[in-house]
Amino acid sequence: MAYYTFQISVPENMHGYVLSSQVNFRIAGINNLSPGYNNVGAIYTAEIPGNGAAVDGMHNTSAKFTGSDLVTVCANNEFSYSFAAQDDDADELRYSFCTAYASTSGAGGNASPTAPPPFPQVPYDYPTYNESEPLGQFVTVDPLSGLITGIAPQEGIYVVTVCVQELRNGNVIATQRKDIQIFIANCTIASASLLPEYYLCKNSQTITISNQSNSPLMLHPTGSLQTLQTACCTAQRAQPLHTLFQRLVFTK
Repeated sequence: MAYYTFQISVPENMHGYVLSSQVNFRIAGINNLSPGYNNVGAIYTAEIPGNGAAVDGMHNTSAKFTGSDLVTVCANNEFSYSFAAQDDDADELRYSFCTAYASTSGAGGNASPTAPPPFPQVPYDYPTYNESEPLGQFVTVDPLSGLITGIAPQEGIYVVTVCVQELRNGNVIATQRKDIQIFIANCTIASASLLPEYYLCKNSQTITISNQSNSPLMLHPTGSLQTLQTACCTAQRAQPLHTLFQRLVFTK
């Protein structure tokens, strides 16, 4: 890995600037891209805001991603992964999954400067994976903290892109992006994995809480339900069944 530092001066304008660079090829065998894809590169961008969104838009320190990329994720297990950023201007930050860009240079030797935006997106393996669900339907990103949580998909390599919007006085002045490839390993942890939400349909009062973890380290799973004050029941099995008569808080 290398870091390059340089200074440039640009005139102020209403629309701002988009900084972009590209590489010709992503690594092969990315699981959430369409089978048989080839010659897919990557474009990385940053934005300098203009004065159209805010009077002092160009007087800005961009949001900087601070989360570590050295995270172990086990397939089919619950996990968390931070895409948090900090903003020295105290601008409000909003996070979301967004489109990973492909390159505009195609196959060949050294990468060239990118074509102007809009940039092409990578070929996601729809409908299982897309720009809003790059790790599948059971993984989400918190819009306020940038924390990714959920149940990881099967073992493999996945391209994940998170956008952080910088808001000043309620207006989006710039969007910064982090595009990385996450390796999900064939490993296991001794921890239960629950879905983030459970629903009851119409007049039903019976709910089954299913442990999604397939860890062989969990030899004697026990499920429990808890009210706001005390535990109401415990089951010596991975799928406790309970009939509800009041609001409950589920713990694991």
